[in-house]
Amino acid sequence: MAVITVIGMVFPLLVADRAGVDQAARETIMSLSMMAMAVGTLLQCFRWGPVGSGFLLPATMTAAYMAASLKAAEQGGLPLVFGMTIFAGLCVVALSRVVQHLRPYLPIEISGLAVTVIGITLGTLGFRLVFGHETDIPVDAGMPTPPRATVGLLVLATTVGLTLWCTGAPRLFSSCFIIVNGIKIIVGRMLDIRMTLVIGLSLVLGLSHAMFPQIYAELPSALRSMLGSDLVVAMLTAILLNLLFRIGVARRASFRLSANSPPDLPYSAMQTHGGSWGARPEVVAKVVGALVAFREHADELLEKGSEAEVEVAFDEYAVRLKLRYRGKAP
Repeated sequence: MAVITVIGMVFPLLVADRAGVDQAARETIMSLSMMAMAVGTLLQCFRWGPVGSGFLLPATMTAAYMAASLKAAEQGGLPLVFGMTIFAGLCVVALSRVVQHLRPYLPIEISGLAVTVIGITLGTLGFRLVFGHETDIPVDAGMPTPPRATVGLLVLATTVGLTLWCTGAPRLFSSCFIIVNGIKIIVGRMLDIRMTLVIGLSLVLGLSHAMFPQIYAELPSALRSMLGSDLVVAMLTAILLNLLFRIGVARRASFRLSANSPPDLPYSAMQTHGGSWGARPEVVAKVVGALVAFREHADELLEKGSEAEVEVAFDEYAVRLKLRYRGKAP
């Protein structure tokens, strides 16, 4: 965790570099950033009323605000960055009170999309810092300055080597690629055609912001300020499409099951409903296993000639299965 924390300290340094502040201001920003992480970690460890979780959750610098912070630093300097960060923090505090109720509108797949877009944004930024024309981070006048491409490729080769041949903390550090983690979050749920379109279209539109900036530069000023980064475009698209595609999707389904039902009925039914709900595959597999076991013993449990009514419901947290039938209890 200490390694991840140190890596995150590069974010405020890049923002300070984009704002063009002097060395003394950079040192102050780094000191205050470390103090903020310490205070944030303590607030999480102890529970003081609604503040804190009671768990050891070390605070780190997030990449979620990176693109917006760089743009704010370029346009308004550090005062604009600080103001936006404070406002974002207040929004997070307010949303934390109602986040449970927003889960149907912000499913885990959209969270994975956000992580993926953040990783792509950081990868693009890193590529530009190594090979592009971004401003170099100042160094002491007496120190040699090797080409950025050489340093970047050396770091990349070291990271790949640690991933392939080392274990323990170095492997943890080198294997935590944000893009891969985001994809894992997305594919950790069953995806039907609706959610596939939500993720695919949102990712394409989010990447279009970086690939075709001239399109967004021609938008009206109000829209241009709202659609200021790849992450914002992708998330707004995903949320709106998810709301649209939720129309007509029931969170409760029912069907009938007996010994004479097709053997693949539990699989096909749960594959369809689990995909539309975005349930986890391992949870759906447990439900399928229970239905298959019931069907195998249906002759012993059901009254002759009767069928069992199967009711399955999903509430974003769990899949609930109910069986109603005339006959013996299992």
